[in-house]
Amino acid sequence: MSRVRRLTESSVPFLFVCLLALAGCGKKIWISQYPSFYTPDLKTIVVVPFRNATNDPVAGRVISEKVAAALTANATYEVLTRGDLSVLADEAKWRAAAGDTGALSRLLRKRSRAQAILTGTVTQYASTQERQWKKRPVYDEHDRKYRRDRKHERRPSYYVGYTHIRNEATVDATARLIRVSDGKAIHATPPGAAKVKVASETRNDGELSPERHPYECLASAGDQCVAKLLEEFAVVRKQVTVGRDALRTAAELRDGKWEGGEKFPLTDGKVLVVVKLPPECDRNHFRLVIAHGQTGQQAASRNFTWLRSWSSETGKGFGFDPRQLARKGGGPGPYVAKLYSGNESVLETQFEIQPGQ
Repeated sequence: MSRVRRLTESSVPFLFVCLLALAGCGKKIWISQYPSFYTPDLKTIVVVPFRNATNDPVAGRVISEKVAAALTANATYEVLTRGDLSVLADEAKWRAAAGDTGALSRLLRKRSRAQAILTGTVTQYASTQERQWKKRPVYDEHDRKYRRDRKHERRPSYYVGYTHIRNEATVDATARLIRVSDGKAIHATPPGAAKVKVASETRNDGELSPERHPYECLASAGDQCVAKLLEEFAVVRKQVTVGRDALRTAAELRDGKWEGGEKFPLTDGKVLVVVKLPPECDRNHFRLVIAHGQTGQQAASRNFTWLRSWSSETGKGFGFDPRQLARKGGGPGPYVAKLYSGNESVLETQFEIQPGQ
C-alpha cells in the first residue's frame, strides 16, 4: 500500500508538468501567406540569372532556374522567360543589360510588359563529405552476470571498426525585386534569410549508410533555399501555429486584458468573440459562425479579412447581442463559436447564454 502511495505521489509533479506542456500547445492551421509588399496589380515579372559569388560555376544558373520554375508553378505572377524578352530586344542589348538592373529596367520599360525584375546572388553553394574511423561495441547477449545483476556495468565483448560518413551541403542566396517603372527596389531579402544546410550521415553505429549522397544533399538544400525565397516574394500556402487562446469569448476589455466570457446573461449588452491570429494571416478571409450547442441552429455569422495590425497580444474582438443570438438560435443555453477558413472549421470555443432574471 505504501509503495502504491509513493508512486502516486511521485507521479503528481510529472502529470502537472505534462498538463502545463499541453496548455502551451497551439494548433496548426492552413493560410495563404502574402508578402508585405504584394498588391494584385503586380502581375508580371521576369527572373534574370543570379550572380554567382561561389566557387561552383553553375550555382547562379541552377538557383535562378529553380526560382523561375518555382514562381511559374506558384502562379502568383506571370513569369516571363529570357526567350520572351529576346523577342522584344535584340540579343546584344539583352546581354549588355542583363547584369545591370538599372539598364535592364530602362530596356524593359520601352519594350516589355514586365512590371518587375527579380535578381539575386548565390552566396553559398557547396557540398562536403567527411570520413571518420570509429568503433562499434558488440555485447554478448548471453552475459549471465549482466542479466542476473544489472547494477554491474555491461561490458562489450569486442569492437567492430567502421567508417562513419557525414555528407553535408549548404546553399544560400539573396534576392531583390526591382520595379521596372522607376528601377527602385520593391523588396530585398536580408543576408542569411534563405540559408539552408542539409546533412546525412551513417546511422545505427555503422550498420546503415547515409540516406543522401553529397550531391543529393546539395539538391535538397537548393530546393529548400528556393522555397524560402518563394515565401519572400510570392503568395504561398503554409501552416502556421495559433495559440490555444486564438478563439475565445469575453465580456469586456479592461486594462488591455479580456475579462469574463463563459456565461452571458440574456440581458447583457454584448458577447465578444475574440480572435488572435499571427501576422502571417494578414489578408486571409475568415468567417465566424455562432450556433446553438445542442440543436446546431445558426444564430449569427460574420465575414472578415484579417489585418496585420490586429496581430497583437490583444487580438480583435467581434461583438454580438446575446438577445439576438438567443432569438435566432432557439433560446438560452449552450452555444459554440466557430472560426472558418474557407469551408473548414479551424477553431471553436463554447459559451453559455443564461436566461434573464
